[in-house]
Amino acid sequence: MKKSFFLQSFLIMICMLLFSCSKEKVLMQPVVDNTAPNGNSADRLMRGGSVTGYILPERASVKISVYNRLFTSADYYYTRDGHFRFDGLPEGLYTVRIQNTETLSIVEVPVVKVKRGMITDIGVIIIQ
Repeated sequence: MKKSFFLQSFLIMICMLLFSCSKEKVLMQPVVDNTAPNGNSADRLMRGGSVTGYILPERASVKISVYNRLFTSADYYYTRDGHFRFDGLPEGLYTVRIQNTETLSIVEVPVVKVKRGMITDIGVIIIQ
């Protein structure tokens, strides 16, 4: 019971930090892939790990996915100020693929380690 409360408190603090970093107060808008598992963020983090990062330039029109040999997800949250997050990923090594939908340029971040119950921050990704 204490672990669950601690994890939920931790997730709330992370969300508050993400929202407070933005000059604009923008709620994260889900981009939903209907084949992905359902549930709120706390539930999904308990089932797996998360990957988060920040895309520059802000407000870029992008399509993001994480994948490896066994799993692919295009179910993520993306804010207009460039933050994104994937939740509920099974443990493993992934590649994060970001495509600018206007210029069609692609940036890949290989060897992103995901652990159950942990948030992996891949930092700032600059796309053209």
